[in-house]
Amino acid sequence: MRKDSVSSDLHDPTRRRLLGAGLSLAAFTATKGAAAFSESVAPAGPAYLRLARGTDADRTELLAVENFGAKGDGWAADDEAFGRAVAYMAENRRPVRLTDGKRYVLNRRLAIPDAGGLVGSGGATIFVPAASFNNRDLSVAGRYGDNAVVLDLSGSKRDPSQPRDTPVLRGFRIESERKTNRCVNAVVARNVRNLVIDALDISGFPLGCGIKAASLTGKNRITRNRIHDFYDDSVWPALPQITGIEVDNDTVAGVSSSGIVIAENTILNMTVSPEFFKAHGYQTDGINLLHVSDYVIRKNHVANVGEGLDIFGITGQITDNTVTDSYLFGIKLIHGASDNNVTDNIVLRSGIAGIVIVGSSRGQANTARNTISRNTVKEVNARRTYDGSDTACIRTGNGSEGGGIATDNIIENNVLDPGGNGKYAYVRGGSGYNDWIDNKIVRPGLKQISANPLRETGTDTFEMVRTP
Repeated sequence: MRKDSVSSDLHDPTRRRLLGAGLSLAAFTATKGAAAFSESVAPAGPAYLRLARGTDADRTELLAVENFGAKGDGWAADDEAFGRAVAYMAENRRPVRLTDGKRYVLNRRLAIPDAGGLVGSGGATIFVPAASFNNRDLSVAGRYGDNAVVLDLSGSKRDPSQPRDTPVLRGFRIESERKTNRCVNAVVARNVRNLVIDALDISGFPLGCGIKAASLTGKNRITRNRIHDFYDDSVWPALPQITGIEVDNDTVAGVSSSGIVIAENTILNMTVSPEFFKAHGYQTDGINLLHVSDYVIRKNHVANVGEGLDIFGITGQITDNTVTDSYLFGIKLIHGASDNNVTDNIVLRSGIAGIVIVGSSRGQANTARNTISRNTVKEVNARRTYDGSDTACIRTGNGSEGGGIATDNIIENNVLDPGGNGKYAYVRGGSGYNDWIDNKIVRPGLKQISANPLRETGTDTFEMVRTP
């Protein structure tokens, strides 16, 4: 038998650190490279939200940005026209319509007022020139500047009692000019009540987030968006990150989000160059939730990223998601993630582990009382990047330096198939006490070295090996 513990500092509270002891991350080398894997419910509310979800004929009842002077020809700047449209939104508490086939050019941050928004039928594009959105400042002030945010739905940045109320973005494209060495966020929503972001297509950005939210209250929906083909090849002075959907990295006055549904989104191809990888590691996430509570992550598809679902949240439901081709982990619970149900997910072709439950070195509470049930995890280490590591379908382990541990979690009725290149079906490490119940090993040629007791001791690792 072997003793083992999962890497200590896999993700600090704001950004991930990729070097740790137990996961043998020395396997991260430039020679391995960072080449991409291959891939090619909104609530009832005000009438205009129901209108925005209606037919194209319904949407024509909203004023179009052309009414305010927008050209949408892909060449002329439409900033002044959008500014007039925002003034109309603020006065009338209504969104405006984007017209199919139009390509609007924005050169500066557009702030959406209460009950305002942009609504389309899927065929309009907001184009983001690299020369205008050229931010390289990774500080809090820098990453929310006029050259770092395209659409800003945020309320007060200091007073959580003054949220932006009921803004909506729905049914159009946000496309960045493809130039790296920048940090730009397509959509930012901080201190917002009853947020709706639905059916956007966001592509071509460098470093930054597709949707970056924080301090959400009320009923919030981020649904049916397609966020894809982000890429950066720079070496940054501070730890960088590319993320499809991020919640609560920068809260307002410490107010954590609650009551958010993230459902039916597709996040693809969040990738980095070998130079970026050598300097920083594979710093990309599909969905990253910090200390969010009472949330739902459902029916999302995440592929070709560093990590699929990176979760610090509590009392959440993570169900029916598909995560494929993650360079590191498919689903990660860390830094006090507790009382979550992770059920009926499919994780294919992860790097080190399909699902990892690990403590923290940062002093947070234990990662505890999570239920990991009825998930299917297959083909770990499919690209053989981690042949020298203890790759596994599911892993548990401690943090380091006296940090939190993974304990009192239930791992039951999962289907585990490490494939031809994965080392173990599961690795049970760390000092916590976790229940492993009736997990099914389906790959022919595997047998279990040790019995699978109802409650493991936390002192041994039970390995899976091939039969002769």
